[in-house]
Amino acid sequence: MYQYLYTSRAVAPFADADLLGLLEWSRTFNPANGITGLLLYYPDDALNNGVFMQYLEGAEGDVRSLMRRIEHDPRHTAIETYLDEPREGRLFSRWAMAHASPASVPLPNAFLRVETLELPLAERREAALWFLSTFRETALEMGTPGRRE
Repeated sequence: MYQYLYTSRAVAPFADADLLGLLEWSRTFNPANGITGLLLYYPDDALNNGVFMQYLEGAEGDVRSLMRRIEHDPRHTAIETYLDEPREGRLFSRWAMAHASPASVPLPNAFLRVETLELPLAERREAALWFLSTFRETALEMGTPGRRE
């Protein structure tokens, strides 16, 4: 099992319809390719056009293939990697692509600051793992969309 977590900056504001379209595509593509994870979009004016945060897990080749596709997507820029490593088992095995509103799962400020990249990788990794665990527990309690039964 392999995991990849990144944030990126939206090139233009992302409308709700755009996000729903991306989620629908992900919820079809990901199960067919053995990928699970989550996608969050934070439309914060202070951050210009908003921030994406996405976590992917699956076979290493499948995750890397999807990341190559994502890296060339013109809707975002400035990809910052937080996790890019093997893991034991899946964290989001029940979700093709989980999603929640920013109000229900606030993104820690650490992921929104450029200074975060100046932190040692171990500290960035620990912050990312904490956030994923917190998101998963909150989402399970709330019945987050994107879940596979």
